[in-house]
Amino acid sequence: MNAKPTTICLGMAVIALCAISANAAPFTPGNLVLADAADDMLIEVSLGASEATVVQVVRWELGDTSRRRPLGVAFDPSGICYVGLTGVPTSATEQVEYPAGRGEILRIFPDGSMYFTVLSTEVTKGTWVSSNAPNEVFVMSNEPPPPFPSHSFRYRFAGENVIEETLFDVTMTPQSNGNGGNGKALILPDGRILIPSDMDPRINIYSDSGGAAIGSIPTSKGYRSLAYIEGTDYLLAIPGTNSVDRIGLDGTLHGTFDFTIDGLGGVWNFTILADGTERFAVSNHNGPAGSKSMIYIYDASDLENIYPDVLPIVGLQNFGDADGRATQLFDHAMVPVPVAVPDWALY
Repeated sequence: MNAKPTTICLGMAVIALCAISANAAPFTPGNLVLADAADDMLIEVSLGASEATVVQVVRWELGDTSRRRPLGVAFDPSGICYVGLTGVPTSATEQVEYPAGRGEILRIFPDGSMYFTVLSTEVTKGTWVSSNAPNEVFVMSNEPPPPFPSHSFRYRFAGENVIEETLFDVTMTPQSNGNGGNGKALILPDGRILIPSDMDPRINIYSDSGGAAIGSIPTSKGYRSLAYIEGTDYLLAIPGTNSVDRIGLDGTLHGTFDFTIDGLGGVWNFTILADGTERFAVSNHNGPAGSKSMIYIYDASDLENIYPDVLPIVGLQNFGDADGRATQLFDHAMVPVPVAVPDWALY
């Protein structure tokens, strides 16, 4: 058992900095929230037929860092927003375009209160963030350091405090730069916890207690990010940043779509739309500049004949953005319907 109370968790500094954002209103169910990693903010948009309209922009105090760069973002069923952050590693005055070295989770509650938690020293970037249960978040850096295995972490909270940290052993396979393989956790409706590694041709299966995998789904390649559409018999999986695969629950490849056809070269994550369809949204993190302020919506039901609805993000200039453009949209998440709390019965 790898779960441990915060009070005895070695190497993990926890800070709870509570702040009320004067401009933040509760996020609206059905809207999409995007993490802009270049401008240190969240952008809430409503999705229309031809454009995505900015509803509000949420920023946070920098505190003892010169940047708190947002990467992963997720909501739990109770409406708490989790943002994976990367802080400046050495000093509050150091100006770095891509800070690393200190991973944090920012929790934004529906009343606007914000709590920052510094994570394990192994989480140098809050890259992969997912949540399926109230007051719970999975987080993993895409640059986990050795020694191996690389780990995904699940944190459970009570109020301001972390009450449990659970480690999941992800991979012994290093990347070419020596860092560990990594991926985004996903929980299936039957309770199985899936965590892929971009370095291994399999998807690891875990029990709730963490530790080593209890099984795996063999695949033809390694994946970074997974998504499951309720009621289907397949997963969507991103192997790198340029394409998406449709794979069966047994790992069989059933189709691939190349995002570069539509000018996208930096897709790290996708978000399933909460409209009862098989549509999903993606954005461009570090591809061509002209596509960085767009949301692309695809229908996963047929990857062989797939054409996106391209929604420009409009209205940022109303929130102090001189250019009126988003710049680095790494991740996004749908604001949940408050009553739609899933019951994740284990097996």
